[in-house]
Amino acid sequence: NSLESIGGGAFSGCFKLSSITIPNSVTNIAARAFYNCGLNTITIPNSVITIKEETFNSCNKLTSVIIGTSVTSIENNAFEDCYNLNSITIPNSITTFGNYAFSDCRKISSITIPNSVNKIGNYTFQGCSELKNITLGNQLSSVGVYAFKDCNNINKVESLNPTAPTMTETVFPTSVYENAQLVVPLEASESYQSATGW
Repeated sequence: NSLESIGGGAFSGCFKLSSITIPNSVTNIAARAFYNCGLNTITIPNSVITIKEETFNSCNKLTSVIIGTSVTSIENNAFEDCYNLNSITIPNSITTFGNYAFSDCRKISSITIPNSVNKIGNYTFQGCSELKNITLGNQLSSVGVYAFKDCNNINKVESLNPTAPTMTETVFPTSVYENAQLVVPLEASESYQSATGW
């Protein structure tokens, strides 16, 4: 338990690495630390503050992620191309999702953005083709361009913020605007009706 940091690319390309226990002493996991490795599940300890760029990018066998309660940001491309990721626990400590953070995580069927999150980046959930249900927290203020591009199976979007988050008409694919149910606070209906992208 004396380990404090995992260096950049430390386990990159370790295809046969299926499991690892990260001790609570670790406060820093550098970029691309587990890029394209064989992990099946991962638990980020409560001691870690940030999930850096491309940390778990292209971990194609990864199915489950539990994120510790001290993590405040998930940076660009952190879990991109984790095709089999279907379960992710996001704590109420996260404030920002970087660009492409979960892009092409095709097995995720639902996502709940905690109330702590104020920003979703560009293309964050692009290509999450099995995504059906989204809940957006009550502090979310902005959603980046194409954040849910090619998520054509979304059938319900619930936004808890009484003020419509800022976004463009490119956030969701056309099929979502045509077919999905939008649920917002009763007192916020006019805010969403007049807001761009909703």
